[in-house]
Amino acid sequence: MKLQPSVREDQWIGAAGGVVVVVAVAGLLGAARDHIGVTSGALTLAIVVVLAASVGGRVAGLATSLVAALSFNFFMIAPYYTFRIDASADFVAVVLLASIGVVVGIGAERRGMAGERAAEDIAAIDALSNIAGLVAQGCNRDTVWLALQKELGTIVGATTLHLVDDPSDPKVRLLPVLDGRGTLHRPRDRESSGHVVRHFRYTRRGLSLPVEGVAVALTTHGHARGSVVIDTDPGVGSSLEHRVAAVAMIRLWSLAP
Repeated sequence: MKLQPSVREDQWIGAAGGVVVVVAVAGLLGAARDHIGVTSGALTLAIVVVLAASVGGRVAGLATSLVAALSFNFFMIAPYYTFRIDASADFVAVVLLASIGVVVGIGAERRGMAGERAAEDIAAIDALSNIAGLVAQGCNRDTVWLALQKELGTIVGATTLHLVDDPSDPKVRLLPVLDGRGTLHRPRDRESSGHVVRHFRYTRRGLSLPVEGVAVALTTHGHARGSVVIDTDPGVGSSLEHRVAAVAMIRLWSLAP
């Protein structure tokens, strides 16, 4: 399960489709305006906007509502085939029509995001259970390592994993450290070394990990015995809970025989 970008391709498709439909409907309403009236025309366009916003989210809602308002003004409000508005009541109708799609679109997108988040949380639980099951079955480290790489790609956007046995390796010491609480710590010697840690960015799924990678320390009875270095896709974010699950999976792998 990969991160969905801030504006997905299907949202743009929904917005384009909604705009085409609303212009076509507005043109037909304009041709029949003497028979259906302004109020019926506004309600018809509002229905189109609501449907587009419900399917395409905020992008489709914003695009179709603005086009619907302009089309309503152009085809249904005198003077016709201009964007002039002479009556205050007509101005209110245009503003309401422009606003309805935004409101509905934001609501639809929030519901969609909640559903996506629930699915991603389930994926993280499944990933953790998978690694725990492999370790419990006595699978060797190599087998669990392959599964670990796949699962970390799912929940934190890991591209590659590296095991560094030497805790004092300078490359590892310069990397941010991801602890068991899902928190990132800057390397202690970053200032003295001149190494600059690049900023991670916020995505729909949460904060992405630093592009230079992160280190998860492996310990035995409180003593450092190496690190697992995670290289990540900076476009993929993760929640705090998912980062906690990632560290837990790495530590479970370290228990494999």
